[in-house]
Amino acid sequence: MGNTQRMPRLGVPFPRPRIFQFTVAVGATMVGLLLTGLLAPLLGGPYFLLALAAVALSALYGGLSAGLLTTGLSALASATFSFLPSAPSASTTRAMSCGSASSSGSPRCSAG
Repeated sequence: MGNTQRMPRLGVPFPRPRIFQFTVAVGATMVGLLLTGLLAPLLGGPYFLLALAAVALSALYGGLSAGLLTTGLSALASATFSFLPSAPSASTTRAMSCGSASSSGSPRCSAG
């Protein structure tokens, strides 16, 4: 029974400093949200599958605490993006300007 090497545990092969664990957690969240924002017009809406990938990456690299931090940040960002009002369309903008013009006494806006 000589000096045998053991296989490292899956996910945490070597202990890492906490600052690096949490930096990876925040960075993975930001990259996931950035890619989600860039891909949203192509996919027809914001899909938060990349947030799940960010959680898996940070949990694999940093452990439970980094995974929980990424989960919380991703949930907060997803809720923020879900409840933000969308940009007004051209017809909504025209209707709003026509409504304000007619209330000021000027002639009504034409449909064309």
